[in-house]
Amino acid sequence: PAFSDIEQNIDTSGKAGFFSGSSSDMAKLASRAKQIINEIDPAAKVLSPPMTGHYQGLKRLEAFLKNGGADSFDILSFHFYLADSIEPLDLPKLITSVRSIGAKYGFDGPIWNTEIGVIIQSPVKKVSAFESGNGLLSFVLSEEVGARTLAKLLLLSYGCGVERVYWLSWDNGTMALTYKDSADVRYLNK
Repeated sequence: PAFSDIEQNIDTSGKAGFFSGSSSDMAKLASRAKQIINEIDPAAKVLSPPMTGHYQGLKRLEAFLKNGGADSFDILSFHFYLADSIEPLDLPKLITSVRSIGAKYGFDGPIWNTEIGVIIQSPVKKVSAFESGNGLLSFVLSEEVGARTLAKLLLLSYGCGVERVYWLSWDNGTMALTYKDSADVRYLNK
């Protein structure tokens, strides 16, 4: 989500494809969603709206929690993209920041990394970086470096207490370790 009380020049027409109201509005929506979900299934575990480490994610998380979002979820969901570094060893700092912000507003539950990935060169097509800058999405990694980076990010996440990690994406041809041939068969990159 993008929050109108944090970002400048965001599309609030609803055409942006993502939530783009205020952090307070998001907190109200999330609280209502949790209430409805728990009325239907009291045992259901509700994830927070996922902020992205990239694109001011820490500021968004803090604004969401500060404006009443802390009671609207059971599991803190975050997209742990490294925006300013290509070094996986910088991931624990981001995880610690997310955990600290959650604790500041009374959250002491599980954290899930609901999206992370890197750009990996495909043997069947040219792949380009998504962004300019110094983060992981600013570089195209070789298959070997991409596989090593994936392993490091998964192990570091687990070592920092992140309970689940969802990789984006295993088979999309840009952030993947598989690809499709002309018969639409997937192979491990070699």
